Parts: sequence; structure tokens; C-alpha cells
Amino acid sequence: MNNPRYPKMPDGTIIASKDLPLKVRMPPGLARVNGRCFALGGMMMEVPPDTTMETLGEYMVYSAVSLHAGPIEKGMQTRWTVKGSRGDEYTVRLETGKYRCNCPGYQYHRKCKHAASIASQHKS
Repeated sequence: MNNPRYPKMPDGTIIASKDLPLKVRMPPGLARVNGRCFALGGMMMEVPPDTTMETLGEYMVYSAVSLHAGPIEKGMQTRWTVKGSRGDEYTVRLETGKYRCNCPGYQYHRKCKHAASIASQHKS
């Protein structure tokens, strides 16, 4: 981690070494594209081209611990079952401060009416 140009986010923002390694919610991996190297783990950041799987832990580590945006109050609901327009049941979850759904629409578009409905009911 001695190259001051890395690691950086896709928008070019350089990540401070004090914020490393980033904790991600899926096991990280590496991708090489056109001579550039990217760490992937539910997010993407550019890392030095000589990064290997052995040195990837300097930049990104897997954390099975919930990375929610803030403390969840005791007894606060984090899962809801929602009936879709065709009668299918979907689960909306509050994770990392966002409402997520397991319906096909959310999986494809990263938004859906089920998650939006639950979010609007629980705005503080």
C-alpha cells in the first residue's frame, strides 16, 4: 500500500489508508481489465496493478457482521413479508440503512414498489 494513487473508487476518489481495509459483505476477488486491477466484493475499487489475492486483504476484507448504517434499536423490525400484485410473497429487508426486496424487479433494477412501500411506512 505504498502507492499514493491507490486504492480509489471508480469515480477517482482516493481512499484514505486509515479507512482500509474496507469491510464488504461478500468474499472479495480481483478482476483485471485493460491493465487495471479492481477489487470486487459487493462494491468495486481500483487497486495497484500488482495486487494479488494474497495482498488483497490490505484493501478489502470480508465481514459477515451486519454493516447497517446505524444501531438498530432493540425490537426494531428489519423484515417484512409483502404480497406482490400476482399474489407472490416477497421479503423486504432493512439492511445497511436501505430497504431491499427479493422480488425480480428489485434484483434487476435495485428498486421496486414493495421496498418503496415499506420504506414510506417507516420514515422517521
